[in-house]
Amino acid sequence: MIFLDHNAGAPPHPVVRERLRGLLEGRDWANPSSPHAAGRAAKEIVEEAREQVALSVGSSPTQVTFTSGATESNAAALRHWTLRSAGARTIVCTPVEHPSVADALHRLEREGWILRRAPVDRSGGIPPDWIGSALDGDVAFAVCMSANNETGALHPWREWAGECGGRGIPLHVDATQSWGREAIAVRGIRGSVAWSGHKVGALSGAGVLWLSETRGFSGLAEGGPQERGRRAGTESVLAVASLGEVARLVLAGSPWREWSDWREILWRAVADLPGVSRTVDAEHSLPNTLHLGLPTRAETAVMRMDLEGVAVSAGSACASGSMRPSPVLLAMGWSESEAARGIRVSVGHAVDEQGVRRAAEILPRVLTK
Repeated sequence: MIFLDHNAGAPPHPVVRERLRGLLEGRDWANPSSPHAAGRAAKEIVEEAREQVALSVGSSPTQVTFTSGATESNAAALRHWTLRSAGARTIVCTPVEHPSVADALHRLEREGWILRRAPVDRSGGIPPDWIGSALDGDVAFAVCMSANNETGALHPWREWAGECGGRGIPLHVDATQSWGREAIAVRGIRGSVAWSGHKVGALSGAGVLWLSETRGFSGLAEGGPQERGRRAGTESVLAVASLGEVARLVLAGSPWREWSDWREILWRAVADLPGVSRTVDAEHSLPNTLHLGLPTRAETAVMRMDLEGVAVSAGSACASGSMRPSPVLLAMGWSESEAARGIRVSVGHAVDEQGVRRAAEILPRVLTK
């Protein structure tokens, strides 16, 4: 299998596998809250990982809370900011968020909250200067993902952070697709940032919620003092350790340039095919992601690629199996017919250049059938 679906999830990185092998053979499976030696050893692993994760985004370890994944982190953050709204009922947001955020925002809208949505063009671009006027009035908080999971389009979350911070308005950022793929620095953000690690080689079931201010945060789970009282439940030591190992890789330097080169190999292979278009140009996209508009239905292309031993995807993995056109592409102004013909190719550590070049030979053949 040539794996080109890293934006949905990736196998554990070799470095992670090696670390986990050592932990599984030791006694570090103990409960980190236990007072005995095995528990203290497990606690040390969790706190070491917390420190590495914090360093990877330039924050204090005390601002990092481990969760089960970005979906939980997003839910906890949105719940927190709605409870802290102090009467304001307007949320500034983008219309192209991941389902874990978009569905929560739709629910809040049904409950009477006002959503002020940013304009998005056909390439997934959001005007950086739009946020200035959007924050006028009584705004509770803002939501802007760092990069779109389907298209790879980069969003102006840094500009939003500056404008929101200057007005004392919290901003929540879903940085799941960016962590390990572009530089993420949380310093100066007033609000929260969420991400998972399984897109870049950590175990699934491990996520992070970063908070600029932790006082008054209760989280979602009650019933224990874990994570400084922000999230009850025994920490998954192995999953958290895998996050720490990936954070070390991030600090050592991600192979962004190599991934960008591989992405361009794939694009050049299909650029001249009739009816094939590139959704986001290289400058405004994640280095590992290529989103294509096709002359045929995406499901058909995905199945044909799978039969050729190449894994790609159509839309968000969290919406796989749905026959509905992608809400993200519809929000970008694509017609329903166009939205049913978009596929995503995403490279990463589970593929090498040889695999990419082989996929570049297969893609044109599949797309011209």
